[in-house]
Amino acid sequence: MQLGVKLEGDFKQMMVDKGLADEKAATKAIRRASTGLKNEVRGQIKSAGLGQRFANTIRSKIYPERRDSINAAGWIYASAKSSKDRFYTNVFEEGATIRAGSGKWLAMPINVGYVGSKRVGINDLKRLNLEFRPTNRPGVALLVQRIKGKPDQPVFLLLKQVRIRKRIDAMGASQRWFDRIPDLLAEEMEKGSR
Repeated sequence: MQLGVKLEGDFKQMMVDKGLADEKAATKAIRRASTGLKNEVRGQIKSAGLGQRFANTIRSKIYPERRDSINAAGWIYASAKSSKDRFYTNVFEEGATIRAGSGKWLAMPINVGYVGSKRVGINDLKRLNLEFRPTNRPGVALLVQRIKGKPDQPVFLLLKQVRIRKRIDAMGASQRWFDRIPDLLAEEMEKGSR
């Protein structure tokens, strides 16, 4: 039995065409992985209760931007404009302890900033009759409003420190999408050969 292969057309051109198909497949696979990672991190942020605006700061870019490349790369980042915003991004990625400085207290509003039926602003606090009340727990106290003839109403919970747990696992999501790149590349190459 004899097997033979006959190549029709320009072999060099066929190799160039095959190389371009691989470049397109690589770029598309990286784009799919980057978009998938971006959407997963955005979903983590929203499910952690951190809001749509914070989720929308997660962006992705593919390099090179204007052409396909076998060496395509994706970059996922938070478009936080200030160092304060970048700090918050890191806090929810890694967790943190926030402490009140120089023996003071962190004030957490109770009743979402309302006293009775009126919303409380920073200027209103000066005219309220607030009283400091320590509790049985160390590092915890209350600021209560004393109203004549009515029971005292707690306005602020005072804490010496607050522990913020890790709410976002961007590195874990990154590893999961990185591990999927070979499968995505194979899918894109198969689509290109059809």
